[in-house]
Amino acid sequence: MRIANGCVAVVAALAGTAGAGVSLLSSFDPPGGGLNAIGFHAGVIYAHVSNTTTLQRYNADGTSFGADLAWVPGGGNDSDIDFSITPLEIGGILVPAGTMLVTQGEPSTQTLYAVDAGTGSILASQDLAEPIGQLTGGAIDPFSGMLYTIDWTNDVIRVFDPSTGVAGVSFGFGGNFDAFYSDVEISASTGELFLVSSSQNVIRVLSASGEFLRDINVDDLGISGMSGIAFDDRTGDAWISSTNGSIYRVGGLTAGVPAPASAALLGLGSLMVTSRRRSR
Repeated sequence: MRIANGCVAVVAALAGTAGAGVSLLSSFDPPGGGLNAIGFHAGVIYAHVSNTTTLQRYNADGTSFGADLAWVPGGGNDSDIDFSITPLEIGGILVPAGTMLVTQGEPSTQTLYAVDAGTGSILASQDLAEPIGQLTGGAIDPFSGMLYTIDWTNDVIRVFDPSTGVAGVSFGFGGNFDAFYSDVEISASTGELFLVSSSQNVIRVLSASGEFLRDINVDDLGISGMSGIAFDDRTGDAWISSTNGSIYRVGGLTAGVPAPASAALLGLGSLMVTSRRRSR
């Protein structure tokens, strides 16, 4: 539950599953209100409270990890955070692994920014191809290096080359699934796409080409208002943000990636944030 004074509460969850092996491991409520983005990198949770100008950071137990980072220009109430495993070329500039990537859809042009994850400084930028709808959750595919995003206005997945901003394939969500506050994350062990939306009570799983694979119902876990999802690639645990302000840790959605093959996945990746404007 939310603590009135804004303190973090960590809750060990012993009950509630959503399919074989899927369980709620813990949850906590950071201060500030509804969340629209979450990421996990090198043991640290990155979370953005809607319409604020900073990016919060937490340890896995819900305690604060250092000072907040400045949010990218445009602010907004929609964003996403993910990681790549290799250096990337953005706008003709090669940025190192560990760079924060911000796809900003506010106020107008959809732009991919490369940002220093320690200081918040912008290192490079690349406009994404138009015309497209407003983009929400995004993920760098660890297998192809392409950027998968959710176009929430048209309910489709759009794939971009992050080095040029050129649009590639696009496809739907595999049936009845509406994206509102929403996100897509990619399993480093299987390449499957995991979709969440604040208007859905299921996590939808698609193949990398858009084939429907399964739905995972989270009602029994007490999770609602899902706005973002991020994986700990080492364990396969998922971190899920919600519009009610809670952060949930869920086990059993996907397998972890064992060392040493996953060494680059375990803390050398780039942080990617996708933002958009949403009318109410």
